[in-house]
Amino acid sequence: MKIGYLFLTLFLAICFSTSAQSDAFEAGIINYLDNSGIRAQYDQAYEEMFLVLAKNFRNTEIMEEDWTTIREDKDKTIDQAMVLLTSAYKKHFSKEDIAAMTDFYGSEAAKQQRQDPTALTVAQQEEINGFYDGKVGQKIENAKTVLASDLTRISEQWARELFGSKMTQLVKMGYRNQQ
Repeated sequence: MKIGYLFLTLFLAICFSTSAQSDAFEAGIINYLDNSGIRAQYDQAYEEMFLVLAKNFRNTEIMEEDWTTIREDKDKTIDQAMVLLTSAYKKHFSKEDIAAMTDFYGSEAAKQQRQDPTALTVAQQEEINGFYDGKVGQKIENAKTVLASDLTRISEQWARELFGSKMTQLVKMGYRNQQ
């Protein structure tokens, strides 16, 4: 009986340890997604989806409070997208790679590159080149095609499900799609 308890204790300890490591890895990836501007892209996609919804219901006067209601889950929905994206990054990068990517994309040079690449200083351009010429930068380059495919598949699924759920919400509120 004592052996059974010992086995159970060890099994649970290993499970919790693995889960905690996985959660830390996922949190690191989400931090990277925030620093690299990917969350902001999903925020923009979320907002643009409402323009498409409005066009689908263009002949229907939707009350402002109903638009507000169906937008209430924005942060949760984008958080869910970030969690979905972690699987693609886990497939290609280690925890250490993600940490290096997070540091780089949080740098002033990387921020400037995203905002206005024409305004990069020589030092910033050298920092960017150094990163992409390094081990992690090369790993990104080598994984680029497959990673892009994985991210596209995940993004399309997320967008399709989001659009469908918002359409359903509007229909349940009594609005009719007038295409």
